[in-house]
Amino acid sequence: MDPLEYELKFVENKDKYNLGAVTDGSITTAKLADGAVTTAKLTNSAVTSEKIASGAGGMAVVTSTTRPASPTVGQMIFESDTNYVRVYTASGWSTGMRQTNTFAVTYLVVAGGGGSSRCMAGGGGGGGFLTSTTTLSTGSTYTITVGGGGAGSTARATTGSNGGDSSILLGATNVVTSTGGGGGAGWDSTGGNGGSGGGRSGNTVGTFGTGISGQGYNGQDRNSSCGSYARGGGGGGAGEAGGTDGASEGGDGLASTITGTSTFYAGGGGGGANGCTSTGGLGGGGGGSANTTTGGAGTTNTGGGGGGGGYDGNDGNGGAGGSGIVVIRYATADGVGKTITGGTKTTDGTDTIHTFTTSGSLSIA
Repeated sequence: MDPLEYELKFVENKDKYNLGAVTDGSITTAKLADGAVTTAKLTNSAVTSEKIASGAGGMAVVTSTTRPASPTVGQMIFESDTNYVRVYTASGWSTGMRQTNTFAVTYLVVAGGGGSSRCMAGGGGGGGFLTSTTTLSTGSTYTITVGGGGAGSTARATTGSNGGDSSILLGATNVVTSTGGGGGAGWDSTGGNGGSGGGRSGNTVGTFGTGISGQGYNGQDRNSSCGSYARGGGGGGAGEAGGTDGASEGGDGLASTITGTSTFYAGGGGGGANGCTSTGGLGGGGGGSANTTTGGAGTTNTGGGGGGGGYDGNDGNGGAGGSGIVVIRYATADGVGKTITGGTKTTDGTDTIHTFTTSGSLSIA
């Protein structure tokens, strides 16, 4: 073709070829024919995550081991293996923020221990003991209930009060609930059912209380005579039934290290007697009385059951159960970028702990 003719053809068709600058939106999928862009037409490394994110404000999807080799200040990346978004600064890659709506926690939920009753009474059962893992959601507020200890009875015919339930709730949705310990039986009453059951009294009437599988054990039946009368059975604990370690002894609770220190919770109360004392189970169980003194109280914030009242011509009253506790623990790294409040906040190694000794709320924003 003659050079002049070629030049004329070019001028005539310049608008058709649109050789000017490419403007935003000028290239769309509708304007590209099928197969117009193929891997064969792209040179090796023509498009890489580093080139996509080469400018400030850009973001590349990488992993924690494939970050850009020559990042620029202000560059952002998302690590698909850690779920962290990081920004490159003059000091290097930032600590970052984890992109997730939920995070894993470990919890301990112990209900209040049962109270005991009067006159060679059975020991109160330890509060229900539950510990496991679950997930909590950001942008949520959880209601934390710490169950109170059951009151001790001052009447032979009245069983000690059951302990209060402890729980974690999201609105009306139950996350976890442990059941209060059963009350110990008075001389003329029956042991209460609960997280762990209350013990039977030294009388021939009534029965011992039963525990809930996975939370605690049964209370004990009445025992051989001590003095002139049979003695009350020990309250069940989270780790064993009442009387496992001896006549009228409260059942031991279970240990947890969730706070960073190994601590026993939810022990049963000892049974009351006429001339013999008994000990409460490991985990805050109150000791049983041998005379007119009141049975020992369960330890606060352990969920221990109250000790049974004794007899020595006159009746001893039942001891109160100990209140429960709720503890929530999670990796501190999972809390980065979130505001999490509620309870007493402490740390243990790489974890953060929220301890509730009274009812309250856990807010995650």
